[in-house]
Amino acid sequence: MSAKSNFSITRKLGKQSRIFVTLLIAVLISMIVGCAGSIMTTVNTIEKEPSSNVSLVTFMRPSNWGNDVAPGIWDGEQLVGTQEINSYIQYFTTPGEHVFLSKLGTSWSYVKANLSPGKQYFIITRVWAAPFYPADVILDPITRNDSEERMKNWEKISGWLASLRLMTLDKNKEKDYVSSRLASVRQALDDYKSGKTKVNVLEASDCK
Repeated sequence: MSAKSNFSITRKLGKQSRIFVTLLIAVLISMIVGCAGSIMTTVNTIEKEPSSNVSLVTFMRPSNWGNDVAPGIWDGEQLVGTQEINSYIQYFTTPGEHVFLSKLGTSWSYVKANLSPGKQYFIITRVWAAPFYPADVILDPITRNDSEERMKNWEKISGWLASLRLMTLDKNKEKDYVSSRLASVRQALDDYKSGKTKVNVLEASDCK
């Protein structure tokens, strides 16, 4: 084998090693950030029905995939919480139009919601995370106008709520989390308003 060939192989291996080290560092940083401390706390009080003048949106993450990441969920500029594995969040809010959004990696996921008073709505937080690949999140509303296969999600709700942890935002930890991310959220909302984004829709009739 010529010296030129040896140099080419060595150079290629060196490049692959640098890529591997870079990806490994990225994964370690992700794990450190994910384990740095939750802003959520587990609660035992479950409100099954909203009162007549508010709407209830339940965010569910019925999966233990990607346990080192917990995407933040926002209602406009208002933080709803971070969605940990095998958990759900009960979010009581005013009826009317809302924009829910969440981000992992580089892309945001949006849900345009029209909420009726006294009604409950459900959104699945779907997370994809694997070593050496960027994490991603999709806010997936459970709707009444959907495919036959996806309509089965309505039948799964009771089982999910029985098996998942109910978590709520720790208000003492909210300020620091919001302050470091609010500029990014505002930019995401500007992109939404300009029509640059893909949006899932949750209609008023998509209620329980």
